[in-house]
Amino acid sequence: MGYLKKVTTRKHATTLKGKKISRKSQPSVKIDGGLSLELESWLQTDNAAALGFHSKSDFVTEAVRRYMQSIRGPRFTDLIENEEGDYTLIDTYLNLPTKFLIVQVDKKHKKLQCQHCHSDMCDHVLYIWKSMGSSTRLSSLGFRCEAQSELFKYPI
Repeated sequence: MGYLKKVTTRKHATTLKGKKISRKSQPSVKIDGGLSLELESWLQTDNAAALGFHSKSDFVTEAVRRYMQSIRGPRFTDLIENEEGDYTLIDTYLNLPTKFLIVQVDKKHKKLQCQHCHSDMCDHVLYIWKSMGSSTRLSSLGFRCEAQSELFKYPI
C-alpha cells in the first residue's frame, strides 16, 4: 500500500489519529504521480465508463469499499426464516448487543419491516428481498419492494 501517502481532511479541526472525522468533511487521498496519471488515462477509456467510473474519486471509493469488504468478510450472515415467517440476520457492520436483527413480514400491509431501522426501505430489507428466493415468493403473495440502495449496485 505504498501508493497511498497521506490522508487529510478539508476541515482542519479534526485529525485521523485518535479522533473521529466530522461527517461534513471529506477525507482526501494523495496518490503517487505515476499511478495517478495511469488512473487518469484509464478513466478516459470506454471500459472505465462501462464500469461506471467517471472520476478518480469514484474509482478510489470503490477500491477502498472492496478492500474493506474483503477484510471484514460478508456484511450479512446467518439469514434464517423463523416459524412465523419473519427473518433474522446478522449485520456484521453493526455492533449490536443482541447480534441478530429481525425483519418482520407484515402480511396485512404486504411489506417487510426492519425492527432495527424502523423502515421498510433499509439495506436489511433489501438483502432479504434479494436473497433466498424471497423476492419471487413474496412477489407472488403481493409484496412489493421499491427501495433502492448503493448496496445492490455491487455484488454482495
